[in-house]
Amino acid sequence: MDRLSKTQQDILSIVSSQLFGFSLVCSDYNWKELKKESYDQAVFMLVYSAVISFLPESEQESWLDLSEKITAKNMTTDFEHSELHDLMTDNNIPYTTIKGSGAASYYLDPLKRMMGDVDFIIHKEDFSKAGTALESAGFKRTDSDDLHFHYAYGRDLSTREMHESIGGIPDDSCGKKIREYLSDIIDRSVIYNYNGNTFKMPCEFHHGLILLIHTAEHLTSTGVGLRHLCDWAVFANKMSDDEFVTLFEKKLKSVGLWNFACLLTQLSEKYLHIRHCSWLDNYPTPSDEFLEKIIVDIFKGGNFGTKDKQRLNQAKLLTDVDTHKAGSKGAFRQLALSLNAKSKERLPIIKKAPILMPVGWIYTTCWYTRLLIQGKRPTINVKEMVKGAEERRAIYKEFKLFEVE
Repeated sequence: MDRLSKTQQDILSIVSSQLFGFSLVCSDYNWKELKKESYDQAVFMLVYSAVISFLPESEQESWLDLSEKITAKNMTTDFEHSELHDLMTDNNIPYTTIKGSGAASYYLDPLKRMMGDVDFIIHKEDFSKAGTALESAGFKRTDSDDLHFHYAYGRDLSTREMHESIGGIPDDSCGKKIREYLSDIIDRSVIYNYNGNTFKMPCEFHHGLILLIHTAEHLTSTGVGLRHLCDWAVFANKMSDDEFVTLFEKKLKSVGLWNFACLLTQLSEKYLHIRHCSWLDNYPTPSDEFLEKIIVDIFKGGNFGTKDKQRLNQAKLLTDVDTHKAGSKGAFRQLALSLNAKSKERLPIIKKAPILMPVGWIYTTCWYTRLLIQGKRPTINVKEMVKGAEERRAIYKEFKLFEVE
């Protein structure tokens, strides 16, 4: 069985110290490995802040350069959240951001969470109005695929992703209930102020629900970085046991996400050393071996699959497109179902005329081949694809995602 490397163990100890204020004793670090792995896991700033006084002179310049680039990106993203708030408010468009700076707000130092794009949710009927407002501010729509559940607008090197909902919600009864829970996400959003910037973010319940769905979606597809576990750990650690149970237990059980919430919290206790959550005492404790398999899997993929490009291909063999459940079907049956689902997505007429499915297979295959040629999809290594999918299936089926008991 794969085990964590020394560098990966070092990163867990370092990150834990930064997230929760533990003291850190400098170890015999492999500095080049430490820098690369922490960047791949999107936790570089947490690591750099902890080891800056220990860095050998030969490493200081390269670490400083990277930290300055990330800090500039983080500060810019914070400002972009505030800019979005002003733009939506001035145009009377109800909205809330998701993930991003909202997730960072739970950290001891929000600037230490590595940022990405600015994601926000608005009502579907406001899409045209919001698009016009963004364009008036110098943005251009950059996505050309109308099948996306969001629209992307770019300006210079920054992107705003406009959603009507979030990705990763199953198309079944659980998904229907999740959408009901999220139906008032904008109305219940809260104002957050940090470092002179103001924006809206989801309330605690909606934020926690989105973290779970987002982590599950990417973990079972391209993979997540350690940052995703950190986001959950700081969130769960800040809430009292009674608050967490009252807010989440009943609702998460009703949509098949309570087991996953327990696993992420148990993983956070073991590897990031959050406080013990007594509500976990009422539920089965997974073996240390199983928790290790999950954390190893996280490290293997890296943030959104940066370390393993085959993960996107593996997802076609292990995750159901409609239900987002992983591990319920055999690899090649799942591949056929994924092809069918993608064909219906590309050619919606197939839903009304299933006899046209073979046309959809040809169309979808040609579409994917074009992306391969353009370098927009990883080349397929069949052996690694099948082997990796089977290894991940054995782990993910225990998550019981969207399975209501």
